[in-house]
Amino acid sequence: MLAAGPRSLQRSSLRVVFFIAFIGFCCWIMAFYDPCKVEEKARKDCGFSGISPSYCMTGSCFTSRGGKLEKKTIKVSRKKGAKLGVEVTPDTGKGDLVLVQSISDGAVLEHNSNLPADSSERVMVGDAIAKVDGSAKGLTDALSRTSEKTVEIEIRRSSLPSFLKWMRSSAKPGPIETVLTDPGFKRWSKLTSQLGTVGLASWLLSGYGPASLPVWYFGFSAAVGYKLVRCCHDEHVQAKVPHCYRPVEDELPEVLQKARDASVSFAQKLAIQWRSLAEEVMASYTAANDKKKVVITWYELMCVDRQPLLRSAPRGFNTSVLRQQAVPPELYPILLKLLSPNPSERLTIAAFINSEFFMDVNVRAIRFLEQLNEKDEAQRVTFLRGLPKLLQDTKSPLCGQRVMRERAIDNLIISAAQTLWHYLVRADIMADVTI
Repeated sequence: MLAAGPRSLQRSSLRVVFFIAFIGFCCWIMAFYDPCKVEEKARKDCGFSGISPSYCMTGSCFTSRGGKLEKKTIKVSRKKGAKLGVEVTPDTGKGDLVLVQSISDGAVLEHNSNLPADSSERVMVGDAIAKVDGSAKGLTDALSRTSEKTVEIEIRRSSLPSFLKWMRSSAKPGPIETVLTDPGFKRWSKLTSQLGTVGLASWLLSGYGPASLPVWYFGFSAAVGYKLVRCCHDEHVQAKVPHCYRPVEDELPEVLQKARDASVSFAQKLAIQWRSLAEEVMASYTAANDKKKVVITWYELMCVDRQPLLRSAPRGFNTSVLRQQAVPPELYPILLKLLSPNPSERLTIAAFINSEFFMDVNVRAIRFLEQLNEKDEAQRVTFLRGLPKLLQDTKSPLCGQRVMRERAIDNLIISAAQTLWHYLVRADIMADVTI
């Protein structure tokens, strides 16, 4: 029992794979093949004047071209006094056609027996007779006469298959005959049968019960076929261009090829969009990361408690890690704006440097120390004369050990050395001049 469990589970998962593959195949065709992609000049009418959009896209594909009767003239020869042997039923209304109900012994049966079974010159049950010897009046009496040796019969023949002619109860085509003889229905039947073959193979491999075959496999095949043959509707067209028009009448291999091309094009466009989005995200992340580095650097320089700004990885970061009492009150709102999760709310570097906090004399002193070696002698002397006053305040950021070690002492030593060297060189020059 334990050994059979995994095998049964594996077999069940394989069945689901075949079912999902067929459903995905149908959805793929419906998503990536557009049968309505027809140029306006090549569009053919698929409805009638005043047709509604809903009927155009639902029933017009099965009724717009169906029910047409083929006009044909047949000449039947007979012996003098012989009957035609055709029993007809009059069909009242416009046209006054009569419907052939049966063919008994007579000239018509003999005429048919002399022709091949598939000959179009045969008179068949279900044909509608429109004229006899060129006249459309008194058709029943004209068919019962026996005087003429040759009778010319003009018929209207339905495109129904011979095994469905029994459905005709009137000389004029009914709704069912209109649907069955429409080219759209014939194409839908062909596509449904082709897709249904794929569905049947998937069903056999899936191992599901017979109930799933008509509901799912043939049902999805019929839905895809209907999507490929239904008429298209477009309200925004120029004059003399049909609003309701026929779709592209491609065969199934062409449908699959166009769907494949459309899916490849979609994948390429999607890849370009994702690549562009990734570049924008990386660019914004780089800019935000640089801005964070500036914030962290200034924070580390000026934080009184010398606590690191980020105690953990940036993921999940929020402003609560920045304690208000750990930074100067003037700097806290500026840091909050820089660390905002929304990029549009963050300060720019220029706005950050020119903020009120950096106008503080201590901050300006630190910035001057970094550029001390670049200043001229007069500026250095003026700065060094005022520096002891700033250092008297032990709470000043300038008195911090880290600032003194990394920003003040090194620059002061270098500046003093340059000044001393300048005076020594100038003294030597003056001594030489005196001598």
